[in-house]
Amino acid sequence: MKTSIRPIIENALLGVLFTFFALAAFNTWRQTGQIQMLLLAIQEALLIGLIITRRNTTDISRSWADAIIAIAGTAAPLLQRANGWHMPLLMQVGIGVQIIGLVISIIAVASLGRSFGILAANRGVKTNGLYRIVRHPLYGSYLFSYFGFLLGNASLFNLLVIVFSIACQYLRAKAEEQVLLRDPAYQAYIQKVRYRFIPFLI
Repeated sequence: MKTSIRPIIENALLGVLFTFFALAAFNTWRQTGQIQMLLLAIQEALLIGLIITRRNTTDISRSWADAIIAIAGTAAPLLQRANGWHMPLLMQVGIGVQIIGLVISIIAVASLGRSFGILAANRGVKTNGLYRIVRHPLYGSYLFSYFGFLLGNASLFNLLVIVFSIACQYLRAKAEEQVLLRDPAYQAYIQKVRYRFIPFLI
């Protein structure tokens, strides 16, 4: 397969996958009226456009382990279940935290632009938007969403899924930085932006 055709096919397949995610979130919003599901649908719709038009990579991880972790980190949150121990007040707080996470996520995706990808790769060093504050704002936003969901749907199963998802996002960030650190621009950037996910914390 020609090198110029392969990225087109990969982008098309990813576009189809995220279209499925967007439609599922949109239909859930229509059925339940949950604002967080509408925000999730908006985020996924934005990702579809960025995936189809994203930049070609200039460097990419060849590690199978990195690829498996990236795919697992993308898919694992889908295993969360809306059940478990419910307390009305915590559910409302959880929804608020999820909304905060999703708003941050949408801004992070907009900041990332056409450099979005699943596998650890260099599609251009981003230093604008939320990337002025932390090195991985999208993964940081996921932490809010995971925690908010768990507050409203406390169960051992959901806790294990979220712990696994967080571990995957941490390893994804490490893998991405191993690739990006081969770029002098990222070496300079990492000296200026200290925190990976949440300012002044981690």
